[in-house]
Amino acid sequence: MTKSYPNWIAGEPAGGDERRPVLDPYGGESIGEVALASAADLDRAIEVAREAFVVMRRQSGREREEVLRSVSGGIGERGEELVDRMIAESGKPRRFAEEEVRRAGSIFGLAAEAAKRFGEEQVPLDVPERAEGAVALARRAPLGPVAVTASFRSPLGSVAHRVAPALATGNPVVVKAPSRAPLTSLILAEIVGRSGAPHGSLGVLHLASDLAGRLAADERVVTLGEPLARRPGGGAEMIVHRDAEWEWSLERGAVTGFAHAGQMTVGLHTIHVDDVVADDWIPAFVDRVYGLRMGEPDDPGTVVGPLIDDEAADRVERWLAGARERGARILTGGDRQGRFVRPAVLTELDPETEGGLPSRGGPVVVVKRYLDFEEAVEKVGRSGRAIQAGVFTHDVRRIGHAFRTLEMEAVTVNDIPTFRVRSLRVRSAMRAMTAPRVLILDTAH
Repeated sequence: MTKSYPNWIAGEPAGGDERRPVLDPYGGESIGEVALASAADLDRAIEVAREAFVVMRRQSGREREEVLRSVSGGIGERGEELVDRMIAESGKPRRFAEEEVRRAGSIFGLAAEAAKRFGEEQVPLDVPERAEGAVALARRAPLGPVAVTASFRSPLGSVAHRVAPALATGNPVVVKAPSRAPLTSLILAEIVGRSGAPHGSLGVLHLASDLAGRLAADERVVTLGEPLARRPGGGAEMIVHRDAEWEWSLERGAVTGFAHAGQMTVGLHTIHVDDVVADDWIPAFVDRVYGLRMGEPDDPGTVVGPLIDDEAADRVERWLAGARERGARILTGGDRQGRFVRPAVLTELDPETEGGLPSRGGPVVVVKRYLDFEEAVEKVGRSGRAIQAGVFTHDVRRIGHAFRTLEMEAVTVNDIPTFRVRSLRVRSAMRAMTAPRVLILDTAH
């Protein structure tokens, strides 16, 4: 009998008349079905969140900390279940699913710590003569119910990165679960429901596209943009200079470029290699990519799993065929077997083809040579596809030039461009979910 999964509204499961199957990307079998939320379900979830906001906005930092620590502990206790469900519904290889679960637990832990200290500061006002003796207390107040859209690329992490800062600041959340991996977020909803969080703190809905658009446009909720929401499938680029640590750059580039078949939240798609070492580095990189294990996601050694569905595999296959017709050289990979596409390394792409790199993810990395480091940095900045960059060099001057020049979310030196500082992201999200309120005290009268 097919297992049915509900929506999560008002702290409890909520059914629905219309259902949609959830398929295992690896084997193609149904692993269950989800109840699609109706317009009435959506309206109820938003109204419950508004009611929860009345309570949550008045919570103390200690109360919020206790809830968040409970959620962090719950993720640890149900970690194996979360990993198994993520593998089944998204095809994410076990090693990356386990990392995502660990990361989600730490995100709630960081938010718990931040909740104790966030929100208040004293502001001196006695600079103008007429304000002599006056002081101000600034407190950041929650904005209200927050609407977020989760991604199949990170079925737990994309929710945790929004829900943890929201609970830390007193904002309830309504989550649109990813349509192609909707089940993992339900476990998190259960964990939050048992954490002592106020009734209605988190809703998880399975929405058809028209209702998803309605949620995003509803004036009763706050929809947050970049950098908090991030672009799903945003790109990253690497620069490998002649003084880079070879083995380290090869390993990090290969795994990062093809982890989860290139479907990570931030995916590496282009590597710029110093021409002085390119004749040796590029063949070594191709060999490293060729040796990556592709296969069953549940195997701990697998790096490259299946693409999320047939449509995604079709898209990558078409792009590779078009690139080959326009003169690109495929140094390894590119052949397709069902939903698997063997990791492909390309070179000599024309600009038009490069601009059409599989924007929604795929196991494809383009390698390019450069003669001048500053020119390579400029090309990364001009690409329009990268939101993060990794620079492999020990030259402090070149590091400084890259950081000053690249107007991106992050520049990482001697590590993968997808590296993220979680504590900084949590605090940035907390600020984005709050607005300052000021109490002015005249202490002179």
